[in-house]
Amino acid sequence: MTMAVIREPKSRVLSAYLDKILLHSNPQSKFSRRVLPSIQKAFGLRNDQRPSFEQFLQWNQSQTDIRQWNPHWRPMVHLLGSTNHLKLWTMKQINSAIQVANKKFDCDLTFPQKDALGPRPTNNSQLRLDQFYGHQEKRLVEEMYAADITLHAALEA
Repeated sequence: MTMAVIREPKSRVLSAYLDKILLHSNPQSKFSRRVLPSIQKAFGLRNDQRPSFEQFLQWNQSQTDIRQWNPHWRPMVHLLGSTNHLKLWTMKQINSAIQVANKKFDCDLTFPQKDALGPRPTNNSQLRLDQFYGHQEKRLVEEMYAADITLHAALEA
């Protein structure tokens, strides 16, 4: 049995932008060495300028091979492949997912807490949607993540 928990797509891509582009501070990471400079070059930004959320989305949309998108923001439907043989839940249904896994594997697993690997900042992307989503951003995300949005809505129904 293959199982997956799906985040709300608009919040997920904003979270990726906040964590890996706007607020990212590790100069040795792939994001600092390759991704950020590529976006800056595409939009004529200086090294000290961070791209806007819209520029981040436009840069992703310009990538012709969606399989090259980073897993932090690659559409879930592409990461998962066919969802026909998957058991899926939304993040709101995480406790149900854990219960099914525990029953299936006869165990008593718990979902790791946010700080299980050490302290991590919380960007509260779900609470910041209005701050970052204007008309253009909504249009881009709806185009790029249409299948994810449909899948998430079906799981919540």
